[in-house]
Amino acid sequence: MNGGAPTDASIARTAAIAPYVDKLVARNAELYYSLLFAPRDQRAALIPLYTFWQEIRAIPDTCTDAQVAGAKLAWWHEEAHELVAGRARHPVAKALASVATRHQLTEPSFVAPIAAVTQYVTRTSPPSYAELRDYGTRSRGHIEQLAAYIVGCRDPFTLAAVAEIGARLELAVLLCNTGADAARSRYYLPQEDLARFGVDLADLHAGHANEAVSKLITFEAKRLRVELDEQLARLPASDRSLLVSLLISTEIAHRILKRIETDGARILRARPTLMPLHQLWIAWRTARHAQRTA
Repeated sequence: MNGGAPTDASIARTAAIAPYVDKLVARNAELYYSLLFAPRDQRAALIPLYTFWQEIRAIPDTCTDAQVAGAKLAWWHEEAHELVAGRARHPVAKALASVATRHQLTEPSFVAPIAAVTQYVTRTSPPSYAELRDYGTRSRGHIEQLAAYIVGCRDPFTLAAVAEIGARLELAVLLCNTGADAARSRYYLPQEDLARFGVDLADLHAGHANEAVSKLITFEAKRLRVELDEQLARLPASDRSLLVSLLISTEIAHRILKRIETDGARILRARPTLMPLHQLWIAWRTARHAQRTA
């Protein structure tokens, strides 16, 4: 299984942003394992992009004060401008600047996900699933589109499918974080679904894993898993070999969602995940299959 796979150290050296790669490992192992088996020529560009996303995405989860979170995101908004202008200050932005230059990426490419996360800081419990999915498209979906463009995808049909997959990956992260978010009085389950299953926000906040909560979480997990499969099926076979990282992330998310479906209430007690060796095996197998298909 280890043949040809890069080590942690090789990823850090390639990116020259080792501390931020470490944070990526700690906070989003699914993304980290997706990079382990991406083709070597892709990793140098994808690592700065995903570490940039992790820096942005972590702000709402690490700042208890919404004003502080907003200030940090505003700084990153300014840094996106400096990045494209060649004046980046943050190590991750500096690493991403060369990627932006090489692929002729403009400022809006990096501002869009920052704007989406800024809205996420100040607004919780969206009225509908459609609105929540829209947030996912504008945040992680946008990042995955950038990643697909960077590795060579140009087909608009492929890029549209990639954005939809990215949206579901972000919603899967939100679902997995339900317990921790609810403990901080932050809720990202659609209001229409809460009403449908008769779930009170007070129960989520208190961690009451009753039958209604279990049915709601199971429903959310199954819908996301099914939609992930549907969007994955839309990807043209000709582009799949370029999207190894995305395919790995999707497969890991699929397994986690399947696990949530077996016990929805568990999500309030602990964040669902897979053992590192299991994720490594999924990443290796998915990458190998993509290479054989190509």
